[in-house]
Amino acid sequence: QRMQLAAPGPALQKRMPSRGRLLAINDSKATTVQAVAAALASFQQPHQRAFVLLGGRAKGADFGQLAEFQDWECFAYGEAGPQIAERLGSSSVYPDLPTAYRAAADAAIAWLSAAARQTEQPASEAVLLLSPGCASYDAYASYLARGDHFCELVKGGEIPERAP
Repeated sequence: QRMQLAAPGPALQKRMPSRGRLLAINDSKATTVQAVAAALASFQQPHQRAFVLLGGRAKGADFGQLAEFQDWECFAYGEAGPQIAERLGSSSVYPDLPTAYRAAADAAIAWLSAAARQTEQPASEAVLLLSPGCASYDAYASYLARGDHFCELVKGGEIPERAP
């Protein structure tokens, strides 16, 4: 296991030990599209892919501006999930955070497995990023409660152990 430090600022993110080359980041405080864009900008490295959990209660933001970023996948959930997915051209919409999290973790593991089979490629890293871009009030009392739930999912072994 190893820990990875990444921008944006440490006050906004809790980092948890990764399993293999899979890094989980709680950026639940990112309740605006601009905050999500800042997080995505920090994960635009070669051989790195972000699996981003976006959703909650919409605040009227335009998620379309996130389409400019590359090497990431959207896992939309909650009240705003359908709007976010539609705006980003994604078919990945889930009813709640735990369901979206499991789908994102499975996709990250599959991506890492495929990357590991390409022996000429340097080591890859997948990032599971909770950076919702929305308020938490559709399902949680606060962004802190939402972030704590995400951390519980990660620490509870909800990431499969088959990472390369």
